[in-house]
Amino acid sequence: MKNEIIIEPYGLGHAVVIRNKSKIIDSFIDPPLNASFYPPSTFINAKILRKIKNMGGFFVRLPNGKEGFLRSKKLYQIGQNVIIRSKVFFDPNKPQIFTDKLKTK
Repeated sequence: MKNEIIIEPYGLGHAVVIRNKSKIIDSFIDPPLNASFYPPSTFINAKILRKIKNMGGFFVRLPNGKEGFLRSKKLYQIGQNVIIRSKVFFDPNKPQIFTDKLKTK
């Protein structure tokens, strides 16, 4: 079984299709440019802005120019780029929450 991965720019990131013998077996599509949040389990590259003591995380700059909150026990440096994954989005008035645990289901 040999899979083909097709990646094209789309919206805030890319659209990815995985197919086998011309049959689509999976797809991932990033949100459009005007989206206010990233769908759950979206992988993005973010920049560490500042550490928030006693809250277990960091504020990060997202590719769409907004800020998010990375919950992590790891230590990162200010300005460091990290790959993170979006979690479920609840409140549009608060920063979206992300994790650096990159497992998928």
